[in-house]
Amino acid sequence: MTNPDPAAVLHLIDAFRHSKTMFTAVKLGIFDLLADAPQSAESLASELGANTDALERLLHACVGLGLLEQPVGAFRNSELANVFLRRSSPKSLAGYILYSNDVLFPMWAHLEDAVREGSHRWQQTFQSDGSIWDQFFRTQESMRTFVMGMHGFGVIGSPAVARAFDLSEFRTFADLGGATGHLTIAVCEAWPHLHGIVYDLEKVIPIAREQVALSEARNRIECVAGDFFKDPLPAADLFALGRILHDICIHDFLGDQERSFRREGGEDSF
Repeated sequence: MTNPDPAAVLHLIDAFRHSKTMFTAVKLGIFDLLADAPQSAESLASELGANTDALERLLHACVGLGLLEQPVGAFRNSELANVFLRRSSPKSLAGYILYSNDVLFPMWAHLEDAVREGSHRWQQTFQSDGSIWDQFFRTQESMRTFVMGMHGFGVIGSPAVARAFDLSEFRTFADLGGATGHLTIAVCEAWPHLHGIVYDLEKVIPIAREQVALSEARNRIECVAGDFFKDPLPAADLFALGRILHDICIHDFLGDQERSFRREGGEDSF
C-alpha cells in the first residue's frame, strides 16, 4: 500500500509559523520603515530597539515568505509587501493583520475549550466582558487601523461582488455595517443608476466619507450613522450584510428589525 503524500500535513504544521512571522513584521512596522529605501538589519534594529541577531532572523524569514527581498547588505520590501503590508498603502491589509495577531491568534489558542463548551473565548482570553468593539475602538488610532484593515480586505473582492449579480431592477443599495463603503462604492461605480448608502456607527462615518469622496460615484453615495442593533434602518430596496454575520445572532436581529424591513419594502431583497 502506497503511503499518501504528507505535504499537506507538513504545510499545516508550519502554517501558524508563517502567519506569526508576517504578523510580527507588520506589528513592528518593518514594512513601513522599508517603504522609502532598503536598510540593513543593524539599521532597522537601531530604529526598532530590537536585538540585531533576532531581527535579522525575522527578516530572512520574511525573505523566504516572499515579503522582503535582500539586495547586497540590505533588505527591501517586495512588491507584495509594498501594496498590502505598508500601513500607508491604500490597499493595506495591515489593520486586519493586526486584528488577526492581537485578537484572533490568542483566541484560537483556546479552540479546544470553545469546542467543548460551545461558547466564545473572549472573556477567557482577554479577561474582559466588554464588547469586542470596545477593544477595537478604544482610541481613534486603533479604530482607524481596524477599519482601514477591513477596507483593504474589502477592496480585493468588492468589485467582483458588485458585478456578480444583476442589480438593474434596484434603485437604492444600503450596506449595513458598511465600514469605509468599499462595497457601496464598487456597486455604485458598476451600476450608474444606483443610489448607495453606507450605514455604520457614528465613529466610523468620517472614515467612510473620506473613502467615498475619492470615488467617481461620490455624488450618489451618502453615509448614514446608526446602530443596526437598535436604530431604524435607512430606506432602500436592496440591503447588504457583509463580514458582520459572525458578530450577531441573525434571528434576534431580524426579530428587532423585521417590521422596519417590511415597512421600507426590503423584505424580498433581504
